Amino acid sequence: MTSRFGAESSPFLIAGPCVVESDELNIRVGEALAEMSVKLGIHVIYKASYDKANRSRLNAPRGPGLETGLRALEKVRSATGLPILTDVHEPAHVPTAARVADVLQIPAFLCRQTDLLVAAGKAGRPVNIKKGQWMAPEDMRGAVEKVRAGGAPEVAVTERGTFFGYGDLVVDMRSFTRLRAACNAPVIFTQRIPCSNRGRGPTARAAGSAGSFRHSCMPRRRPVPTASSSRRIPIRRARCPTGPTWCRSTSSPASSGSRSKCGSGCGRRSVRKPPHARAARAQTGADALVARGKQVLALEAAAVQRIADRLGSPFGRAVELLKAVKGRVIVSGVGKSGLIARKIAATLTSTGTPAAFLHPVDSLHGDLGNVSEKDVAILLSKSGASDELFGLVAQLERFRVPIIALTGDLSSPLARYADVVLDASVTEEACPDTLAPTASTTVALALGDALAVTLFKEKDFGRDNFAALHPGGALGRKLVLRVGDVMLKDDVPTLTPERPMRECVVLLAKRRGTVVVVDKKKGTLAGVVTAGDLTRLMERSDEFLDIPVRDVMTRTPKSTTADELGAVAVSVMERHGIMALPVLDRAKRVVGIVHLHDLMKAGAV
Repeated sequence: MTSRFGAESSPFLIAGPCVVESDELNIRVGEALAEMSVKLGIHVIYKASYDKANRSRLNAPRGPGLETGLRALEKVRSATGLPILTDVHEPAHVPTAARVADVLQIPAFLCRQTDLLVAAGKAGRPVNIKKGQWMAPEDMRGAVEKVRAGGAPEVAVTERGTFFGYGDLVVDMRSFTRLRAACNAPVIFTQRIPCSNRGRGPTARAAGSAGSFRHSCMPRRRPVPTASSSRRIPIRRARCPTGPTWCRSTSSPASSGSRSKCGSGCGRRSVRKPPHARAARAQTGADALVARGKQVLALEAAAVQRIADRLGSPFGRAVELLKAVKGRVIVSGVGKSGLIARKIAATLTSTGTPAAFLHPVDSLHGDLGNVSEKDVAILLSKSGASDELFGLVAQLERFRVPIIALTGDLSSPLARYADVVLDASVTEEACPDTLAPTASTTVALALGDALAVTLFKEKDFGRDNFAALHPGGALGRKLVLRVGDVMLKDDVPTLTPERPMRECVVLLAKRRGTVVVVDKKKGTLAGVVTAGDLTRLMERSDEFLDIPVRDVMTRTPKSTTADELGAVAVSVMERHGIMALPVLDRAKRVVGIVHLHDLMKAGAV
């Protein structure tokens, strides 16, 4: 979910059950909305509340609560790829809700609560504020300013009408332009669609249990039609014809056998489906594959983000242990965790911390000789209860080797044995039915990278250190290669300033188009003459052979030193369009010349 409320050229839709329902129903609604999004070529945001804390009756159903509700919403996003919007009612709920929700919504009755508005702004998510039913459009300016003061990337305001008794909301269409002008924010229109159990079919029952739907469109310099229609939107069959940017829908009671129709009384303008919507339908199969891939990436990215949000003092203790190690870091795991352990060991080794992978089974058959009392161990296990791991754990205890555990279960046997425990838990795997570790291995790998990078920064491990450990690679050559390794030291093409251009022309032809001019007494750099200088001179005059070099040379040429990185010298030449640089010592005396082609051939770039 980006921090934009829809596109400039098209509407978008916020829809879903009023409160979080059962997983089966939540996902069924989400799949119908995802299908609608593809067919109509519009963006859809899934909306459901984990807790409706502003119910009018004490015993009214409120939803499953914060933790359970957010887990259910995560499942919807994983199954459908839709971004999530949910209400927040308390400032303390905001950070937790922001870990799951792509958009946070402030309920209408709480639109003036300063602490809640500022907390929502600080969460780093787009925020939608529903206008209080008793407020004039201009009164919402203060609410928007509070959210922006918290730093929200974008704020929108929702118009849902003014009440004459809560059940009688009246929408004044002038409010859209006045809200937009007062708040300098996108304006969303929501129409409350009551659902009834008076129908007799299963669709009616599903609609009743799901609560109400929110149909929202963002005004972007478009007229607002005033006509409305009366039509039913069932959960299973959200058959919505493509309409203009603005539509207003209400709901009639569901009845058995009825189907969703848009007749002559519809307030929508009759328009053709746009080309992108028709193309989307033709590519439904490919789009479904891409959508599934995006769901996996989004789920794993969210898992890593949650670990980052939970990272605390145990991580600091782990880095201190690794920094103080006098031996090696022993990294171990079984199965997929073992593969991740190999990568972590390789990353640590290449960034200046000696490390080795040790298979827990092989460690009991001779490979334990690789372990000493000076070592530190990193053990990976999602469950923290892998039987194959505990033979090695016992031996590490015998050697008094400190153990850092990366596990998804903080109360597991491995966690109890470890000196430091890093939380690597995930709410779910990207693989259906958790058949293969996916999100959990990504989190473990990310934690290993975090340890390695933080550690080498603590050790002040720099470019030169890295290059020393990678002499055979292209990156190593780039970091190691110096100008002095490539420059010409002998027979450098030089002249003194008083020599005639006749001699310079000969040197330019023989010595690759660059002549260094040196001071006769001091041996310091006086200037440079290039083939380009000669060409420009010949264009001005045919009589140039007896002109002294001092009259043609560039008096302030670019230069380099022998200990400069070759890559830096290449950058200077490419930036200034030159083919060679004189090489100077600390006293500014000429000690050589380096050519661009020589540096490139040596692998400086």
